[in-house]
Amino acid sequence: MNFMKLNHFLLVVSLILFFNVSAQDKLEYEKSLNPLLKGEEYQNEGEFEKALEQFNKVYEGDSLFFRYALHMKMASLVQLERYEEVKEIGDKYWYFRHELPTEFYLSYGTALDKLEEYDQAQEMYTSILEEFPINHSLWYNYGVSLSLSGKHQEAYETFKKTVAINPFYDRVHLALANMAVNEQQTTKALMALGMYMWLSVDKRNNFQQLRYGNYLASSKYWTAEDFEGSNNVDLGSNSDYSSIDQIVHNYVGLRDKYKTPSKLDFAFINQCHIIFTQLEGMNGDEDDFWYNTYAEFFGKMLKEKQFAGYSYLICNYVENEKTAKTVKKKKKDALEFFSWGKTNLDEIKRMVNLDFIGFGKTKVTRNEDSHLIEIVGDYELNQSSGNLIGDITVISENGRKTAIGTYNKNGNKEGEWKYYYPNGYLREIEVLDDGAPVDTNFSYYDNGLLRLKIPYKDGKIDGDVLFYRNEILYRSLPYTAGEMKEGEFKEFHAIGSVDFSYTLKDGKSHGPFKSYFDSGELYREGSFSEGNLEGERITYYRSGEISVKENFEEDLNQGKYLSYYQDGQLEAEGSFDEGNKVGEWVFYFENGNKRKVQNFDENGKENGVEELYTKNGWKLSEHTFNKGVVDSYVFYDENGEVISKGNRKGGELEYKSYFENGNVSAEGNYNKTGKHGAWKYYDYNGTLETTTQYEDGVSKGTYKDYFVNGNVEIEYEFNDEGDSEGYYQNYYRNGNLYRQGFLKDGNMDGPWRDYYRNSDLAQEYFYSDNQKTGFHNEYANNGDQEIAGYYESGLRKFMIYYDTAGVAFDTVYQLPGKRKVELKRCAECPVFMVVDVLNNIYHGTQTFTHPNGQLSGEGEVFNNNKNGLWKTYHPNGELSTEGKYVYGDKEGVWKYYNVYGIMTAEVNYKNGKRHGTRKTFDEDGNVDFEANYYYGDLHGEAIYYVGNKADSKREYNYGHIVSYSYTKNGKEVNIEMKNETAEVQTFWSNGKLARDFNIERGWFQGPYKTYYQNGQLENEQTYVNDRREGSSITYYPNGKLKSEGNYVDGEVEGEYKVYYPSGKVKELFNYENGELEGWSYYYNKDGSIKMKIYYVNSNEIQVEND
Repeated sequence: MNFMKLNHFLLVVSLILFFNVSAQDKLEYEKSLNPLLKGEEYQNEGEFEKALEQFNKVYEGDSLFFRYALHMKMASLVQLERYEEVKEIGDKYWYFRHELPTEFYLSYGTALDKLEEYDQAQEMYTSILEEFPINHSLWYNYGVSLSLSGKHQEAYETFKKTVAINPFYDRVHLALANMAVNEQQTTKALMALGMYMWLSVDKRNNFQQLRYGNYLASSKYWTAEDFEGSNNVDLGSNSDYSSIDQIVHNYVGLRDKYKTPSKLDFAFINQCHIIFTQLEGMNGDEDDFWYNTYAEFFGKMLKEKQFAGYSYLICNYVENEKTAKTVKKKKKDALEFFSWGKTNLDEIKRMVNLDFIGFGKTKVTRNEDSHLIEIVGDYELNQSSGNLIGDITVISENGRKTAIGTYNKNGNKEGEWKYYYPNGYLREIEVLDDGAPVDTNFSYYDNGLLRLKIPYKDGKIDGDVLFYRNEILYRSLPYTAGEMKEGEFKEFHAIGSVDFSYTLKDGKSHGPFKSYFDSGELYREGSFSEGNLEGERITYYRSGEISVKENFEEDLNQGKYLSYYQDGQLEAEGSFDEGNKVGEWVFYFENGNKRKVQNFDENGKENGVEELYTKNGWKLSEHTFNKGVVDSYVFYDENGEVISKGNRKGGELEYKSYFENGNVSAEGNYNKTGKHGAWKYYDYNGTLETTTQYEDGVSKGTYKDYFVNGNVEIEYEFNDEGDSEGYYQNYYRNGNLYRQGFLKDGNMDGPWRDYYRNSDLAQEYFYSDNQKTGFHNEYANNGDQEIAGYYESGLRKFMIYYDTAGVAFDTVYQLPGKRKVELKRCAECPVFMVVDVLNNIYHGTQTFTHPNGQLSGEGEVFNNNKNGLWKTYHPNGELSTEGKYVYGDKEGVWKYYNVYGIMTAEVNYKNGKRHGTRKTFDEDGNVDFEANYYYGDLHGEAIYYVGNKADSKREYNYGHIVSYSYTKNGKEVNIEMKNETAEVQTFWSNGKLARDFNIERGWFQGPYKTYYQNGQLENEQTYVNDRREGSSITYYPNGKLKSEGNYVDGEVEGEYKVYYPSGKVKELFNYENGELEGWSYYYNKDGSIKMKIYYVNSNEIQVEND
């Protein structure tokens, strides 16, 4: 595996799911710190399975997932020897290596080594060490991997590099000791082991290593049966040490007459003493690793009479009573050596050769406690001022550089300085002269993209400060000599067009300003005066019509306020005084009728009578307010008769409001400050819609929404501050869970899941403070993964696409600039979509193609919104839809056609909503439904047809059925429908039954049948909770079968067949969970196949034409 190209590895690695994709178990979630602390406690106790349970509670999008949970989980898996799982995690998250701590790579590498995948482990280490070049743990583990794979010489060289980076890292000295043992170079082995012993003094296994040292010092270890033998490692010249080896092998230090300054008598201590005495006077050259690392240190130690303290320190864990007593008595000597050792090892290693990472022989400064390198470079410390002078590179704890630059003789920054984020990306570049910035400063986001350009002159900002997003300019600020002065301020949309522009004077906004839509049309205009809004401000719709006219004085609304609907109709009118609504305010419906009249006092509190009106123009209610609180109310019917009223008594007001049809709309109590206690809200037909609680006007406790059938639709809680908080549930009308997740302070915060109606998982994602974070996984109805998007702080970073078998095959990254994006259904599938992209926004031409090469759809996208004329086509080339978008909203006439070229629907839209006439047609082109819509609601007459003949009408009032009618014996029969509930039967003029169904509070319930004029059944089906359920069959006028299928909770399931009048199959479709699955067929009249399409999850995979 090439780790330098492992971004591509995401294409072939299936994501490790952290949810059960089939269950609707209740989500559990707690703030990540608690399970992390519990997990760490279990880890320390060796309870690794329990630790894993805790770490798995930390979700992928959590801020502590990458920082702690992931590597802690990997460490537990390593302890449990579940190396394959560790490898899978490492493979999956390699893309995020810039965000991950060292522990991730150590566990990853350990697992690869345990699986004997040494090449992959070593590629991983060499790759990551380019990003963490001064990380001793990574160098050490790289050396271990090399050694395990038999590359002992390379391992030795790597261990030497580890020592150069951190000579205080104890493990590397033990590794070097073992290497020397294998090559029978005992002096080197005991020196390295001796260094390990005092550096690891706080570890319990120190005593075991002392026993190991005694064994090496008192035996011909190379003759033992378990001696591994030489690995033919060149440890450098042994000429200076071979004579010392002979002394050691002759056991001179073990003779009774041999004395040391120590009161302890151990073979290791005695032999080390005799070695150290032989080191005095030795002068190794600068390339002699063993001299520079060990001999110089131990020789100096002996000379400065620190040997006794050293011996007591390394015996700290010896359990022998006599030894322990001596060590305790000599604790002062041990501590004195420990301090001496740290100081002198640091001094000896102040100059190190880091040529292998590009620094050469260089000076280093280490942290006093951790001994990690903090500064590298050619520098010195001015003793009088305490200032650094010279070239330096500042290093972080994880071994990455954080800053590079030069200090001049005054101790001030000089020339170019570079600063880096903890993830290694460049953060800032500045140029300084004796500490003062003198050139353009460049600042970057933590993904490496340009963020800011700040021009400096003589230490002050001078010129235009430029702000960037995705490397596209989005704001400019003019500066002169360090202050925002006169000049033009501009902000830009993500696609590059001007968003906002105004003039600065003395650093404050002043004079006229204009704001624009992304497409260039004027959005808003007004004026500033010394930083405050002043005078008239006008806001426009994209079409150019005025949306709002308002006035300001010193940044507060003042005077007349007018707002308009997009067609120019007045929406609201009133006045402000110092930012408060005052006097009379009048609001209007889109049809021009009054909607509401309110009155406000000088403090902006509602006072006096508030009037509410219906869309049809008559007064619905009057509410009397006193300083913002309702004191009394009256509700009227259409004739002005009182149907309900109430007055405050003893500070309490029992309240009940009504819809225009006389049904209760809400009921509850007011206290002196507002709504209080339990409240109920009802829909237009009188069905309970919402229950909630209030305390002194603030929402608290449980909130629930209900379906018409009484099932709960939404449920969550409000906290004491009135914000939604905690567990959230949203259900389908059949009672199955649709969505669950967590809220905090009114925002999505925590894990979320969406489900299909059959309870299978549809999506899983994570929010942090209302911003999507981590992986957003999407699944097909059959459980296969379709898409995985990764987000950071609400911004999408990349998308992984899966084929029809749920295997990842393509990854699309978010990149700045212009490009074309092509998408496929699978690796071998043809491209089905091509789109122009600008700064990760769909912007330009978008085309869709069927698998057989036929055009599927084409049009323009503008800033992620469809715009202009769009057409889609069937696989046989026939037109499917045509219509116009206006920046994402359908507008004007839209036409829809079937695969045979026959129009199936014609719909009028306005501002994205159905508005005006809508017609649908049968397969012969005859009208079978015709109705009028008013901004999305059925309004007025709706005509229903059977067999090209109108059988009945329904009258709608802004989305609600008022009545239905039909003609019988030449006369119109009109029947009112109260609360949209009725057992409906309509008849043909000949008296025969035309339509037979039940509707309950706006929902179809039970059997639904329609008949031709000749009495023949045309259609029969059943509804449960307004959704088709079970068999659905249609017939021709002669009684022959026309179509048949089966529905489950409103979705087609299994085979759906359409027949010719001859009885032969015309069309055959297969559905699973409402999705087209497998082959669909279109037949000629003679029974031959005209066209067939293979679907997976309703996606076209293959098209074959006759």
